[in-house]
Amino acid sequence: MIERALFLRKAVDIFTRSNQQDFNDYILSNKEWDQAEILLSILLPFKLVSDHLEQTTRPSIERVFWSYETMFNQVDTIETKLSAVDQRREPWIKELIISFDSLTRKLRDYYAKTHEAFVYADGVLLNLWIKAVLCKNPSWKEDT
Repeated sequence: MIERALFLRKAVDIFTRSNQQDFNDYILSNKEWDQAEILLSILLPFKLVSDHLEQTTRPSIERVFWSYETMFNQVDTIETKLSAVDQRREPWIKELIISFDSLTRKLRDYYAKTHEAFVYADGVLLNLWIKAVLCKNPSWKEDT
């Protein structure tokens, strides 16, 4: 929904500003639009991975580790960007960091549960392409 709102930003602004009596509470400032863009940049990669895993057209158990690898890489990228932002200038970033930490903990909790079921690891081992690509990734250690 955020993606659609950002795509239609100009139309939403024109509509809400032209009907200020009815929609005054819904007029977004430039800062609020910027916040929506940042939220989209954080959440969209996770949505894409979820959508891919929820497909019903073909089984995708072997994609679970690949998906977690993608999401953890995204977490690292976002943490780097958030730590570079001047938090004194943007106080709402502090709240975003707290929420993002919660998201990261939840992701790690779910990832820890994949070690209980051997089907995920077996799926990776049986798909040669995924196995080759994942094993060459620098974040994977040889003993993994």
